[in-house]
Amino acid sequence: MTYGSAEAGLLCRYISSVPGADWEYFAFAPNRDVRFFPTGDTDGDSKSSAATYEIAVVQSTEHDYDPCVTNTFADDKPAYLLPDLFVPHPTRKELWRILGRADDTIALSTGTKVHPTPLEGALVGGEARVKAALMFGAGKPYSGVIVETAASVDVDVFVEAEVEKFVDAIWPAIERMNARAPPAARVRRALVIVADAKKKPFAYTPKGAVRRAAVLTSYADEIAQAYERAEEREAAGIPVRAPMREEWNEEREVRKFVRGVVAWTVQRRESESGASLGEDPSVDGKDI
Repeated sequence: MTYGSAEAGLLCRYISSVPGADWEYFAFAPNRDVRFFPTGDTDGDSKSSAATYEIAVVQSTEHDYDPCVTNTFADDKPAYLLPDLFVPHPTRKELWRILGRADDTIALSTGTKVHPTPLEGALVGGEARVKAALMFGAGKPYSGVIVETAASVDVDVFVEAEVEKFVDAIWPAIERMNARAPPAARVRRALVIVADAKKKPFAYTPKGAVRRAAVLTSYADEIAQAYERAEEREAAGIPVRAPMREEWNEEREVRKFVRGVVAWTVQRRESESGASLGEDPSVDGKDI
């Protein structure tokens, strides 16, 4: 893997010392003065929980190197602070992996920080029916995701049954994505939004990356509505997140979820029929 930027130039070795191995990692070139600054955060991976770092490339007279652009100082020398977050290799200290852009980090109201890039990549890479995915949740207690369907998939987002069928189909991939995330960062089913690919397709950069800010702005109303639905479900006693597969063996989790669903269903039917608990549940021909 190679790494560089227009502002700082090529920053890695041209050829890996072990070609083919650890392909997602790279080593910084020895003729670059690179400084590592821990963020105090982790990568959010529930299995590794590796520390994350910001990295600055410093002007070096020894190597006759100057970043094309500087935006900070290190030891009183001009430097360029890279916009990305990095994670070190678990065993080879000279190798680094890009986690994602620092400004893409989602800070939930609980204090949990979500690094969306690897999670979004896991969902897209693990489900052919998904063209792109964009997580959201800044300032909220839970994170969610907007999913853009692949060109071969036709879902009418205004037909609830079609949306539910599609979410059912991709839910195993979302569960696999969730398995990599800390509990607070796991996507709730109520917060899965299927994008209107015809009227509001995702905006992309020339490099093919999703324009995060533009898409979040475009889908602001849908995101607000999703949180309203989630809050209604939670107020009615329904867990916002169904138990993951590995939790179905825990009787307590299953009972809690089922009780919530039954309570919410009864309450909803009562509000539709005008009946209340203790009254005849069959009103106007509507049976619970």
